[in-house]
Amino acid sequence: TQTASMRVQWIVSILSILVCIGLLVIIMRQDQVLIMLNKEGENLQMKSERLDGQYINEDSFKAMIERLLVQGSKIVADMEVTLGKLRPEMKEKETENDACQLEKKTKADELASVEKEHTETEAMLKAESDAWNQEINTLKAQLTGYRPICDYVKKDPLSV
Repeated sequence: TQTASMRVQWIVSILSILVCIGLLVIIMRQDQVLIMLNKEGENLQMKSERLDGQYINEDSFKAMIERLLVQGSKIVADMEVTLGKLRPEMKEKETENDACQLEKKTKADELASVEKEHTETEAMLKAESDAWNQEINTLKAQLTGYRPICDYVKKDPLSV
């Protein structure tokens, strides 16, 4: 039963670690999306500044800016959709994590009670074992020691 509870503890620990890693990946992915949006915004800003210096004709400059704005808006809209999809998934993972943490606490409490019972049983068995060992040693000492009855048995001629 101890190995089974150890397996359960390891499984619970591994599941907790996997859930935490999954949440970390989701959070990191959101950060990457935001970083990508910021970089894309910076790239669009740089392109806009370059075009501003390059184009003398206002019509072509205006058309280019509008295209960049449409592209940026499309990227922002795509990223907002992606973020919208990730939010429920993140909430689901948080719920799973909470359930896992609760189960982990329950298993830890069960393990603590079993370990306490095991320790108490070991202590009781050790006390009994020590008492029996002391009794055995006392009996061995009596068996190997000199006893006066042996003198009478040796003196009796019929015993030979």
